[in-house]
Amino acid sequence: MIKRQMLALAIPTVLLSGAVIAQLDRQHDAHSHGTATGNLSLDQGDLRLELEIPGINLVGFEHAPNNDEQTAALDSTERFLRSADWLAADSRGGCEIASISAHSHGFGEDDANQADSHEHDHDQGHDHHHDGGTEHAEFHLVVTMECATPDRLGWIDLRLFENFPGNEEMVINVLTDAVATQARLTAGNERIGLD
Repeated sequence: MIKRQMLALAIPTVLLSGAVIAQLDRQHDAHSHGTATGNLSLDQGDLRLELEIPGINLVGFEHAPNNDEQTAALDSTERFLRSADWLAADSRGGCEIASISAHSHGFGEDDANQADSHEHDHDQGHDHHHDGGTEHAEFHLVVTMECATPDRLGWIDLRLFENFPGNEEMVINVLTDAVATQARLTAGNERIGLD
């Protein structure tokens, strides 16, 4: 009797674990061309934005650059992302950028010749190959801002569509004291409302 009860409890647990693992795998592999994902949080005066953008969205390829044109596209895109010219915040929030990190994964940067040609910092060992030989190159961005009057910050614009037509949609999870939502940005709709 006890063995039967334990088995009855174990089967749903195993099935649930499998469902949870499958969901996590789907989220991890949810690298969808045209769609970027991210998180935006505002905790008191500290704003943090994290973005993952498929490489093809911004440079049109997801492999190590094959020629000087592709190398230049990759380098200029990373410089543009680090410039934060694509980011605008409601001036009422009094926000200043504290740090910005923009780097790529999966473009073959670990090749010694190419790593030496980059003028910016990269994490070591970031050429990621997934099981089965499938490679997904991505751009990773982390921006932190310090806001003097966060309660007055009404919006953030992410202007990453006009210069990058392959970037069709950005799905951003938003969490502040006033808002818990998911924003879907597209060309012509680049604003995340924080009111």
